[in-house]
Amino acid sequence: ILLANAAMQDGTTLFHSDRSNLRTSSALTRTNLAAALTAFETQSENGVELDLEATHLIAPRALKDTALQILNSSEIRGTGEINGTVNTSQNSVNNTVFDSRLDNGVTDPDSGTTYAGSATDWYLVSTEGETIEVAYLEGAGEAPSVSSWTSNGNHGRWEIGHAIKLDIGAKAIESLPMQKNEA
Repeated sequence: ILLANAAMQDGTTLFHSDRSNLRTSSALTRTNLAAALTAFETQSENGVELDLEATHLIAPRALKDTALQILNSSEIRGTGEINGTVNTSQNSVNNTVFDSRLDNGVTDPDSGTTYAGSATDWYLVSTEGETIEVAYLEGAGEAPSVSSWTSNGNHGRWEIGHAIKLDIGAKAIESLPMQKNEA
């Protein structure tokens, strides 16, 4: 869903500058994370402050070391920094998710459409709003339907088989609690 960036119900893609949830020229650095968090957490809609807090940073595995260093370091050392060594970005996002599908891309198993990944794009998400809804076929429940069979095959070997069916779908339903940052 993140890589597909499909159009929402209003015809505008999930991540778009008109939605103020797409930031470009924003490689994952401490400074860019602080700016992204400020933009994310000061959003308003129709003049109403949303007061959303970013709860997740989602990134490709290529950015894992960078993200963990920014979020977990207690000090900052180096030139060009503000006086003091306190890392104000430390623990600014409670959860980090790293997924190689963001690096490598994915292929939709139903349509065969391939969505390219990026080793430099990263996302901020809040659980305070509705983001992506996962739905199951009515009456099917959330558990897969599993049936097994066995038969006595050739030469005394047992054959075992399983048929597994799970009717599930997922779709982005709201764009405000999500932000994409492109390097």
